[in-house]
Amino acid sequence: MITRAARAWTAAIAPGVELWCADLSGPLSSSAAAVLTPDERNRAVRMAARPGQRFVASRIFLRCLLSHRLGLPPARVPLRLSPHGKPYLAAVAGETWDVSLSHAGDTLAVAIARDRAVGVDIEPNRPQPAMNDIADGFFTPVERRYLRSQPTDRQPTCFQLIWTAKEAYAKALGLGFALPFPSFSLTPGPGPATNRYSSWELHHPGHPTAPWSVVTAHRDQHSVITVASAPQGSTS
Repeated sequence: MITRAARAWTAAIAPGVELWCADLSGPLSSSAAAVLTPDERNRAVRMAARPGQRFVASRIFLRCLLSHRLGLPPARVPLRLSPHGKPYLAAVAGETWDVSLSHAGDTLAVAIARDRAVGVDIEPNRPQPAMNDIADGFFTPVERRYLRSQPTDRQPTCFQLIWTAKEAYAKALGLGFALPFPSFSLTPGPGPATNRYSSWELHHPGHPTAPWSVVTAHRDQHSVITVASAPQGSTS
Protein backbone atom coordinates (compact mmCIF):
# COMPACT_ATOMS: atom_id res chain seq x y z
CA MET A 1 0.00 0.00 0.00
CA ILE A 2 2.68 2.50 1.04
CA THR A 3 6.05 1.76 -0.48
CA ARG A 4 8.25 3.56 2.05
CA ALA A 5 7.66 4.93 5.54
CA ALA A 6 10.31 6.19 7.92
CA ARG A 7 10.31 7.66 11.39
CA ALA A 8 12.82 10.47 11.67
CA TRP A 9 13.95 13.69 13.35
CA THR A 10 11.86 13.28 16.50
CA ALA A 11 14.39 14.22 19.19
CA ALA A 12 15.27 17.65 17.82
CA ILE A 13 11.68 18.89 17.44
CA ALA A 14 10.14 18.89 20.93
CA PRO A 15 9.35 16.38 23.68
CA GLY A 16 6.50 14.11 22.67
CA VAL A 17 6.53 15.12 18.99
CA GLU A 18 7.10 12.62 16.19
CA LEU A 19 7.59 13.40 12.52
CA TRP A 20 6.99 10.70 9.95
CA CYS A 21 7.29 10.75 6.17
CA ALA A 22 5.71 8.34 3.71
CA ASP A 23 5.80 7.78 -0.03
CA LEU A 24 2.21 7.47 -1.23
CA SER A 25 3.02 6.44 -4.80
CA GLY A 26 2.50 2.72 -4.23
CA PRO A 27 -0.72 0.97 -5.25
CA LEU A 28 -3.56 0.47 -2.77
CA SER A 29 -4.97 -2.98 -2.11
CA SER A 30 -8.67 -3.46 -2.76
CA SER A 31 -9.35 -3.91 0.97
CA ALA A 32 -7.18 -1.05 2.24
CA ALA A 33 -10.01 1.47 2.47
CA ALA A 34 -11.89 -0.76 4.94
CA VAL A 35 -10.19 1.08 7.81
CA LEU A 36 -11.69 4.42 6.72
CA THR A 37 -14.94 5.88 7.97
CA PRO A 38 -17.88 6.34 5.59
CA ASP A 39 -17.26 10.09 5.63
CA GLU A 40 -13.61 9.57 4.66
CA ARG A 41 -14.56 7.24 1.81
CA ASN A 42 -17.21 9.67 0.57
CA ARG A 43 -14.70 12.51 0.69
CA ALA A 44 -12.28 10.49 -1.45
CA VAL A 45 -15.00 9.68 -3.99
CA ARG A 46 -15.67 13.39 -4.50
CA MET A 47 -12.02 14.04 -5.44
CA ALA A 48 -10.28 13.55 -8.75
CA ALA A 49 -8.64 10.13 -9.14
CA ARG A 50 -5.04 10.88 -8.08
CA PRO A 51 -5.84 13.30 -5.23
CA GLY A 52 -8.46 10.84 -4.00
CA GLN A 53 -5.91 8.02 -4.00
CA ARG A 54 -3.43 10.18 -2.07
CA PHE A 55 -6.13 11.12 0.45
CA VAL A 56 -7.03 7.46 1.03
CA ALA A 57 -3.37 6.43 1.35
CA SER A 58 -2.61 9.28 3.77
CA ARG A 59 -5.60 8.48 5.99
CA ILE A 60 -4.71 4.78 6.04
CA PHE A 61 -1.12 5.63 6.97
CA LEU A 62 -2.28 7.99 9.72
CA ARG A 63 -4.79 5.51 11.13
CA CYS A 64 -2.24 2.68 11.15
CA LEU A 65 0.36 4.91 12.82
CA LEU A 66 -2.03 6.08 15.52
CA SER A 67 -3.37 2.58 16.10
CA HIS A 68 0.09 1.57 17.35
CA ARG A 69 0.22 4.57 19.69
CA LEU A 70 -3.29 4.11 21.06
CA GLY A 71 -3.58 0.33 21.07
CA LEU A 72 -6.72 0.46 18.93
CA PRO A 73 -7.60 -1.10 15.56
CA PRO A 74 -7.03 1.46 12.76
CA ALA A 75 -10.77 1.68 12.02
CA ARG A 76 -11.48 2.65 15.64
CA VAL A 77 -8.97 5.50 15.89
CA PRO A 78 -11.25 8.45 16.81
CA LEU A 79 -10.17 10.94 14.15
CA ARG A 80 -12.26 14.09 13.84
CA LEU A 81 -12.11 17.26 11.74
CA SER A 82 -12.02 20.75 13.23
CA PRO A 83 -14.18 23.54 11.75
CA HIS A 84 -11.09 24.64 9.78
CA GLY A 85 -10.50 21.12 8.42
CA LYS A 86 -7.61 20.03 10.65
CA PRO A 87 -7.74 16.37 11.75
CA TYR A 88 -7.56 15.80 15.48
CA LEU A 89 -8.08 12.97 17.93
CA ALA A 90 -10.84 12.70 20.48
CA ALA A 91 -9.42 12.07 23.95
CA VAL A 92 -8.44 8.43 24.47
CA ALA A 93 -8.03 7.04 27.99
CA GLY A 94 -7.36 10.51 29.34
CA GLU A 95 -4.57 11.19 26.82
CA THR A 96 -4.65 14.13 24.44
CA TRP A 97 -3.05 13.72 21.02
CA ASP A 98 -2.80 16.16 18.16
CA VAL A 99 -2.00 15.38 14.53
CA SER A 100 -1.10 17.33 11.40
CA LEU A 101 -0.59 16.28 7.80
CA SER A 102 0.97 17.92 4.76
CA HIS A 103 1.60 16.76 1.20
CA ALA A 104 4.14 17.59 -1.48
CA GLY A 105 3.15 15.48 -4.46
CA ASP A 106 3.29 11.84 -3.38
CA THR A 107 5.28 12.62 -0.22
CA LEU A 108 3.30 12.79 3.01
CA ALA A 109 4.58 14.41 6.22
CA VAL A 110 2.76 13.53 9.43
CA ALA A 111 3.40 15.07 12.83
CA ILE A 112 1.81 13.54 15.92
CA ALA A 113 2.17 14.90 19.43
CA ARG A 114 1.09 13.85 22.89
CA ASP A 115 -0.22 16.68 25.09
CA ARG A 116 0.98 19.25 22.53
CA ALA A 117 -0.62 21.16 19.70
CA VAL A 118 1.26 20.44 16.48
CA GLY A 119 1.39 21.57 12.88
CA VAL A 120 3.57 20.44 9.98
CA ASP A 121 4.18 21.75 6.47
CA ILE A 122 6.19 20.21 3.65
CA GLU A 123 7.01 22.08 0.45
CA PRO A 124 9.09 21.17 -2.61
CA ASN A 125 12.50 22.85 -2.45
CA ARG A 126 12.32 24.51 -5.85
CA PRO A 127 11.90 28.05 -7.16
CA GLN A 128 8.45 29.56 -6.71
CA PRO A 129 7.68 31.76 -9.74
CA ALA A 130 5.40 34.01 -7.67
CA MET A 131 7.84 34.17 -4.74
CA ASN A 132 8.01 37.96 -4.49
CA ASP A 133 4.27 38.46 -4.92
CA ILE A 134 3.52 35.84 -2.25
CA ALA A 135 6.08 37.38 0.10
CA ASP A 136 4.50 40.81 -0.41
CA GLY A 137 1.07 39.43 0.46
CA PHE A 138 1.86 36.98 3.26
CA PHE A 139 5.20 37.92 4.87
CA THR A 140 5.84 40.65 7.40
CA PRO A 141 8.34 43.45 6.65
CA VAL A 142 11.00 41.76 8.79
CA GLU A 143 10.50 38.46 6.96
CA ARG A 144 10.71 40.17 3.58
CA ARG A 145 13.89 41.99 4.58
CA TYR A 146 15.45 38.71 5.71
CA LEU A 147 14.43 36.96 2.48
CA ARG A 148 15.79 39.71 0.23
CA SER A 149 19.02 39.99 2.21
CA GLN A 150 19.98 36.48 1.08
CA PRO A 151 22.07 35.81 -2.03
CA THR A 152 19.86 35.46 -5.08
CA ASP A 153 20.56 31.75 -5.48
CA ARG A 154 19.53 31.09 -1.86
CA GLN A 155 16.31 33.06 -1.90
CA PRO A 156 14.05 30.25 -3.22
CA THR A 157 15.08 27.93 -0.36
CA CYS A 158 14.88 30.78 2.15
CA PHE A 159 11.35 31.52 0.93
CA GLN A 160 10.29 27.90 1.51
CA LEU A 161 11.88 27.91 4.96
CA ILE A 162 9.88 30.96 6.02
CA TRP A 163 6.70 29.70 4.36
CA THR A 164 6.80 26.26 5.97
CA ALA A 165 7.44 27.83 9.38
CA LYS A 166 4.45 30.16 9.01
CA GLU A 167 2.11 27.47 7.71
CA ALA A 168 3.17 24.96 10.39
CA TYR A 169 2.40 27.51 13.11
CA ALA A 170 -0.98 28.41 11.61
CA LYS A 171 -1.88 24.72 11.36
CA ALA A 172 -0.80 24.04 14.95
CA LEU A 173 -3.23 26.75 16.08
CA GLY A 174 -5.92 24.90 14.12
CA LEU A 175 -6.58 27.95 11.94
CA GLY A 176 -4.60 27.45 8.74
CA PHE A 177 -5.23 30.26 6.28
CA ALA A 178 -7.95 31.71 8.53
CA LEU A 179 -5.02 33.20 10.47
CA PRO A 180 -3.72 36.32 8.70
CA PHE A 181 -0.12 35.47 7.84
CA PRO A 182 1.12 39.08 8.07
CA SER A 183 -0.04 39.17 11.73
CA PHE A 184 2.97 37.17 12.97
CA SER A 185 6.66 36.85 12.15
CA LEU A 186 9.13 34.00 12.23
CA THR A 187 12.82 34.81 12.16
CA PRO A 188 15.88 32.53 12.41
CA GLY A 189 16.50 31.45 15.97
CA PRO A 190 19.79 31.36 17.88
CA GLY A 191 22.35 28.70 17.17
CA PRO A 192 23.78 27.39 13.93
CA ALA A 193 21.50 26.08 11.21
CA THR A 194 22.43 22.87 9.43
CA ASN A 195 21.10 21.17 6.33
CA ARG A 196 18.73 19.23 8.56
CA TYR A 197 17.79 21.48 11.48
CA SER A 198 17.10 25.14 12.06
CA SER A 199 14.96 26.81 14.70
CA TRP A 200 12.72 29.86 14.43
CA GLU A 201 11.73 32.62 16.82
CA LEU A 202 8.05 33.49 16.85
CA HIS A 203 6.69 37.03 17.19
CA HIS A 204 2.88 37.20 17.39
CA PRO A 205 1.59 40.33 19.17
CA GLY A 206 -1.10 39.58 21.72
CA HIS A 207 -0.35 35.85 21.79
CA PRO A 208 1.95 33.81 24.07
CA THR A 209 5.07 32.81 22.15
CA ALA A 210 7.42 31.47 24.83
CA PRO A 211 6.00 27.90 24.82
CA TRP A 212 6.37 27.48 21.07
CA SER A 213 8.92 25.30 19.32
CA VAL A 214 9.21 25.94 15.57
CA VAL A 215 11.85 23.77 13.92
CA THR A 216 12.75 23.09 10.31
CA ALA A 217 13.34 19.40 10.77
CA HIS A 218 14.42 18.51 7.24
CA ARG A 219 15.89 20.34 4.29
CA ASP A 220 17.49 18.88 1.19
CA GLN A 221 17.39 19.42 -2.56
CA HIS A 222 13.92 17.87 -2.72
CA SER A 223 11.86 19.29 0.13
CA VAL A 224 11.62 21.43 3.26
CA ILE A 225 9.67 20.28 6.33
CA THR A 226 8.93 22.45 9.36
CA VAL A 227 7.08 21.49 12.56
CA ALA A 228 5.51 23.87 15.10
CA SER A 229 4.31 22.72 18.52
CA ALA A 230 3.41 23.98 21.97
CA PRO A 231 1.96 22.40 25.14
CA GLN A 232 -1.80 21.95 25.05
CA GLY A 233 -3.56 24.82 26.77
CA SER A 234 -0.75 27.32 26.21
CA THR A 235 -1.60 28.36 22.66
CA SER A 236 -4.52 30.76 23.18
